[in-house]
Amino acid sequence: MCYINGVKVSLETYIRYKQHEKQVKQLTAAKLFYQPAKRCFDYTEWPIIRIDGFGDWDAVAMEWGIIGPWIKSREEANQSRIMYPTYNAIGAELLQKRSFSAAARKYRCLVPSTGFYEYMHVPKTGKKGQPLKAVDKIPFYITVANQPLFYIAGIYSPWFDHDKDDWINTFSLITAAAGPVMAQVHNVKKRQPTILPPELAEKWTDERLSDSEIVEIASHQFNNSLLKVHTVNQQFWNDEDPTTEVHYDNVPEIIY
Repeated sequence: MCYINGVKVSLETYIRYKQHEKQVKQLTAAKLFYQPAKRCFDYTEWPIIRIDGFGDWDAVAMEWGIIGPWIKSREEANQSRIMYPTYNAIGAELLQKRSFSAAARKYRCLVPSTGFYEYMHVPKTGKKGQPLKAVDKIPFYITVANQPLFYIAGIYSPWFDHDKDDWINTFSLITAAAGPVMAQVHNVKKRQPTILPPELAEKWTDERLSDSEIVEIASHQFNNSLLKVHTVNQQFWNDEDPTTEVHYDNVPEIIY
């Protein structure tokens, strides 16, 4: 669930959003702040917000999909991601999974987004109108009303790449149970990213959280009445503007 995220925001907007000035050189991932449709399967870098050594928020580049410290090579990492995907972590189960528990307790972060993509499964019908087992997967673009940039809870983990003799940071995005709107969109697994309001975003990066607080925030169900959703092109990631609305006759209206 939620394997495609988007962020297209200027560096100036990011700085204003934090309500304080930062030197451009501190934002090591600034060049990554325009990626309107990035798929986790690309294994490329994404801008992630974490607490730096001075206790302030900082943007750094990370690779989507946590790689466990026990994995020794890139080849092993790629195979592991196929067999045991780590792109998303279920908030309620965060401390129960080997791949996520240590990171959840020590390395919490925020995944910036201006909107994400999810699929609705729409049953196909035959020539006589009979329902078929096959379904159409219709993509939706989801944003937060009046909020150009929002944060999704995440966790990250440093991984030592023995092939390159270097450390890289890898992250996973956290999901919660879908609310009433997202349950209509993501109508099979019925989950949604754990979008955090500002006060919880600040709290999520606090190093002093207890286990119960970690699970509570990771499972936060964002107010679905604040979401805006519309359908997009089925090959949207190839479009110049993947967020452009596209109409489908067979897609039911989303009820708020």
